[in-house]
Amino acid sequence: MEHLTLRDPIEFTENILVISDLHLGESLANENTPGAEGYIRILNKELSDFIRYYECNRRNNLPWHLVIDGDMVDFLRLVGSDPECSVDYQHELLTILKNVLYVHRPLFRELGHFLLAGNRVTIVEGNHDAELYFQEIRNCITSYVITLLDASRENFTPEEVSRQISSRLTFRSWFQVEIGRYHIEHGHQYDAFCSFEYQLAPYDSGPSERLMTPMTQRAVPFFGELLAQLSTHSVEHWTFGQFMRFAWQQGPRLCLLLFKFYFLFGIELLTKSGERRRKELDTWKIHHRNRLLEMSASAPYGLKTLEALDALKATPAEFSTWKMLNCFYLDRILIFSHGLFFSLMIELLGGKSWRFLHLVVWGLVGLVVRWLSQDREAANIPMLLRRAAWGIANTTGAPCVVFGHSHHPERVDLNILFGHSRDGAPAIYINSGSWVTNEGVRGEKGKGMTFVEINGNEAMLCRWCGEKTGPEVLG
Repeated sequence: MEHLTLRDPIEFTENILVISDLHLGESLANENTPGAEGYIRILNKELSDFIRYYECNRRNNLPWHLVIDGDMVDFLRLVGSDPECSVDYQHELLTILKNVLYVHRPLFRELGHFLLAGNRVTIVEGNHDAELYFQEIRNCITSYVITLLDASRENFTPEEVSRQISSRLTFRSWFQVEIGRYHIEHGHQYDAFCSFEYQLAPYDSGPSERLMTPMTQRAVPFFGELLAQLSTHSVEHWTFGQFMRFAWQQGPRLCLLLFKFYFLFGIELLTKSGERRRKELDTWKIHHRNRLLEMSASAPYGLKTLEALDALKATPAEFSTWKMLNCFYLDRILIFSHGLFFSLMIELLGGKSWRFLHLVVWGLVGLVVRWLSQDREAANIPMLLRRAAWGIANTTGAPCVVFGHSHHPERVDLNILFGHSRDGAPAIYINSGSWVTNEGVRGEKGKGMTFVEINGNEAMLCRWCGEKTGPEVLG
């Protein structure tokens, strides 16, 4: 495939907006906690105002293409701690989705007006909403948007509304791309703790249709059920000390429940992760390959390019028992447990004369914990995503690569960062951050509500500052 760059003459037909990580529905799981209702109200208002602003403000008189780049709906938080045990899994998903759509109906109504104004919307799957793989889930979203619109008010017949919404609202399992201009995907595939081995086949194709959730994410629904006030999509950035302090603050009862869960989950990791997990997922390989072949027939990339992109993904951490233990700090808990055991033995058997050994024991514990922490610290997710973006830019020739996932908004010149040159071609990476309305909920100025605007051949990282101020360019 010939690589195009922004230096090549391109006739632009639309401008692009990218938002990601809305995590709609997480607030429903927290609905009994203080501030949940206010958060929903502010989120609906800010997103609706944002969409309306761009509906009314075109650049160069071109329509907009809004890409919602993964984790739009937080199914992972809402489905429950063991979705594989559901008797009617798809029915449960549809019930959850309808509730999310209803609570956020002002937002989806505004999306409908945005579409009828001649713009487009594409929803890309993320690791928290891999359930969008199901056609029934996609159809439910499309149908709900249509039902929210008053055809007579829009000067359309009901049939015209249905046709235009259905044709302008699309879904992607992997990426949205325009050759020579941009490559957009969620980015979780380059994070070993969130990647699916077979992204295009994340579900069993048999009658059970089970989601093969990465084992690293299996704990999220449990914590969500146990600790309703916890924002579970941010805990992956916590340190061991933060987890320990958080557990201690929950009081004796919850603390014991958390440690009981850790014990049981540790057993599951030891029995199911590693080579066992790799073999368990082998049955999905053929289905993934078939979908890759189908995609090559219609996607802008050919089969060789798709295979090269697929090879860039991170090997799932669940294929290594050691990484899984490290990910959940179970290795450090074991070390602390041994430290406590030896300290107790010293106290019981040695008396005062052996107490200097306490310093030796806990000094060794500290050294081992520090060594065990190196793997976790090396997993710098923003840097991993930058390297992945550089790989995509070199594989496809895309001058602009856009991810979400990390909730870390940034705009980076990859040629400068990595000191390489693709024959002088531009290589810009932008992370859209997340649409977390901390500014409205907790008064944290300049936090969240970041997005990407690709206007002509210029790609910018921006922040939504409200209806009165509009967008602010960050870089």
